[in-house]
Amino acid sequence: MVSQFVIDCNLTKVEDWWQWTLLHHAAHVGDLESLQALITADQELINQVDSQGKTALHRAAQWGRGSCVVRDTSSNLPVAIS
Repeated sequence: MVSQFVIDCNLTKVEDWWQWTLLHHAAHVGDLESLQALITADQELINQVDSQGKTALHRAAQWGRGSCVVRDTSSNLPVAIS
């Protein structure tokens, strides 16, 4: 789970070597609580791409994380699968 410290310190967009954000990592492992916390804190993360041009949705699909759909609160449309 993403700690409140990460959100409070605005570290949600920190990237690793492959330009994965915490949202990419949460989608990769299927961490539903972190996905929701990160998207609630910063909806721009949904469209952030890594070094290969992939969003967290792409990475979730790649790793078969179809058990969770995070919805955009303004449109109620699915925006990320993990």
